[in-house]
Amino acid sequence: MEDPERQSLHAAITRGAGMRFLPLYDMFNHDNGKLNALTKGDEFGDSIVAVVDIKAGSDIFTSYKGSGATSLEIFQKYGFVEGYPQLWAWKDPVSLREGSFLCLSDDDGGVIINPTESMTADAGTVIGLIDTLLAGAGTHNSNVSMEELEQFSNHFNGCLQSLPTTLAQDTDILNT
Repeated sequence: MEDPERQSLHAAITRGAGMRFLPLYDMFNHDNGKLNALTKGDEFGDSIVAVVDIKAGSDIFTSYKGSGATSLEIFQKYGFVEGYPQLWAWKDPVSLREGSFLCLSDDDGGVIINPTESMTADAGTVIGLIDTLLAGAGTHNSNVSMEELEQFSNHFNGCLQSLPTTLAQDTDILNT
């Protein structure tokens, strides 16, 4: 395949949205926490709609998430780790049990263990989502069973132990 053909194919694969090609979409920033515009698509075309007043020269923030995409899927498809809220999900290879958590921020410790589908469906579609989720996190987490908490803890301890470096080593690497 010649270079122009390869570049066209790469652009279509990485910039396509279903059966549509949206090259302007790259001009918008992804940030579920700063969402100020929503994308809508139907059989008549695609549109990006401001949901709050956006001052001239300000960034437009939309969500690349789509319906229920996890933060890992965003990383795999677009090459970056998204800001908050982040949805992380897994399937245990032995028990085949699935689990997930929503990480709401790094400064207030907001985490929702095994969030409901309605909590995850709103990511990227609701303005002020983090505040809404933080308000309900305590009630939701207090209803998580001890078995779910133990599975959550065991899974993440296993993930951390499988990493090739420690947090201290990673910090040293990033600071050099």
